Amino acid sequence: MRRLWKVAGRGRALFGASLALLEASALSAANLSDTPFSAAKLKRAVLKDALLSRAKFLKADLDHANLSGAVLDRAEFGEAQPNAVNLSWAKLNKAGFAKADLSGADLRGAIGEDAIWNGAVLSGADCKGANLHQALFQGAKLDKTDFRHA
Repeated sequence: MRRLWKVAGRGRALFGASLALLEASALSAANLSDTPFSAAKLKRAVLKDALLSRAKFLKADLDHANLSGAVLDRAEFGEAQPNAVNLSWAKLNKAGFAKADLSGADLRGAIGEDAIWNGAVLSGADCKGANLHQALFQGAKLDKTDFRHA
């Protein structure tokens, strides 16, 4: 894990073969802030409680990934495919999810103040108890999304 971060830290984006290593990887509690994960294949990756502020997940595949409790403030998920992703109790303040597909996502207890969900698909997402104060949902698909106690 430390070696992977040093490679990314030298200004190289994580592409090609390096990304394959992250699929189903366990990087819980890792500090990966500012890391470019654009177009990454992170299916079933475990990034629980990771520090991912300002990380870029543009067009990334995050199906069934576990980002519960992660700090994702100002992270970008534009056009990402995080179907059934676990973002429960994550900090998503000012994060961008424009046109991301979060169908079936777990967002229980997440804190996403001022987050931008414009054009995102949240069909069947569980947002119970989430704090989404002043979040923007213009054009978002919210059918069967559970916002109880949010």
